[in-house]
Parts: sequence; structure tokens; C-alpha cells
Amino acid sequence: MMNHLKLMIVEDDPHWLKLLTQMLNEEPDFLVAGSADHYEEAIRVYDQLRPDVVMVDVILGKDRSGGIKTAADLGARPSPPSIVMLTSLTDAQVVTQSFAAGAIQYIAKRNYRELPGTIRSLHRDFSPLSLLLDDYRRLRVEEQLKELTPSERHIFELIEQGLSMSQIEQQLFKSHSTVKNQMNKILKKLGVPSRKEAVAKIKRKGVY
Repeated sequence: MMNHLKLMIVEDDPHWLKLLTQMLNEEPDFLVAGSADHYEEAIRVYDQLRPDVVMVDVILGKDRSGGIKTAADLGARPSPPSIVMLTSLTDAQVVTQSFAAGAIQYIAKRNYRELPGTIRSLHRDFSPLSLLLDDYRRLRVEEQLKELTPSERHIFELIEQGLSMSQIEQQLFKSHSTVKNQMNKILKKLGVPSRKEAVAKIKRKGVY
């Protein structure tokens, strides 16, 4: 019995969702196991299904950065899926943001028929592009860390050591609101939604 690659589509346009689902399910080695049309649902469905490949549209509804946020969250996981950005936006900034967030391929919607071959190549063929992207992401994380102030960097190092919020507050003699405010700034600069994923992102890129 053939093993299927489990796929997930994050797309808010019903037309595109139906088109992509039908096309990919016609492939004998693919199975579109689930879909979502916004960030929160995408994270919930992913945690339930744990697909091998997630295709993400950059713009989800009115949220022009919803797809980037989704990719960043999934890309920060200890064992992230292969993330393919599929969108009508092709400007350099969006492409750069997609790769920095964790995407390993970027396909314009007009070229959607390239998806089956692209997905197979991600799982069956070695590509030097993956090594270049790993280096790029590692350098990007290093740049993000440089954006932290000395105080924020100190707090992050305490997080990396496993200290809780209350322990950090006690060690630094700072109030809960002060540490929480700095924590939110750290997460924003690193582009992750939680302390756990911030540490996982740094460790996975080999910065520490």
C-alpha cells in the first residue's frame, strides 16, 4: 500500500481551496488531510493533523501578514513541516519574509500546477537550495538577536536557561509588568508567539 504525503492547505479563497484540493488529491501519493482559512484555525488544525507539507497563502482575509505569521509559527516548531507559500504576491519583500518565516518554497498562484512536482522534490530529492536557505535563516536569526537591547538579551538568556517569569522578575528585581512588556518586545522582534518557540527557533538554527 502506498504511503501518502499528508498535506494541509491554508487558504481563505474558497475557489482556490477547492481547486488545489481537487488537483492534489488526484495525485496517487498525496492526501489533503485538512485546511484552514485563518491563522488561529491553521495552528489548531496543524496540531491535530501534523501534516508533512503545509501550503500557505500570504494574505488571509484582511490580514496581509496572516500567512507570514502562520509560517513563522509552524517554522518555529521543533519538527516543522515543509512550508510552501502559494500566493499572488511576488514582490521581493514578501518573498524574503516568507523564507525568513520558515518557508522552503514560494510559488506564484499562476504557476500552481507546479505544486505536485515541487512537493515531491521537497521530500525525495536533495537540493542545495535547502542548505542555502538554512544558512539564510540562521543569519536572519542572528540579525534578529542583534535587534534586542542588552536588557532584552539578558532576559532572553534567562528564558533559554529555563527560568520562569517569576524567577526572572526576582533575579532582575523587576516588576511583573516590566518583564512582561520586555518579553512581548522580544517575541515581536524574533517573530514568534511564545517563549518556548523563541528558544526552539534559536536552538534549531544553531545560533547558540
